[in-house]
Amino acid sequence: MLAKVATTASRRGARSMSMKVAVLGAAGGIGQPLSMLCKLSPHIDEVACYDVVGTPGVAADLSHIPTHAKITGALPAAGTCARPRPARRARKLAQPRPSRA
Repeated sequence: MLAKVATTASRRGARSMSMKVAVLGAAGGIGQPLSMLCKLSPHIDEVACYDVVGTPGVAADLSHIPTHAKITGALPAAGTCARPRPARRARKLAQPRPSRA
């Protein structure tokens, strides 16, 4: 998926386009490395991390990586099941799911 995002950005000119990616499930074992790869990509300007627990800590860890991408972390509001705030205005949504063997 990251390759598809990078290819799309390179076709349109990476500097002229602003790319925001929302990673849903960012505190998990797949979501953390996926968030880091998004943060390291030169084609992504903003990474919004969302999960039910621990997301601000993931965002704090990734904020120490010296890249131009802005990173934010959010938790769901108590008692709500609405679309996560980080997913609003995102061009790409990534929701990692473990494989079932």
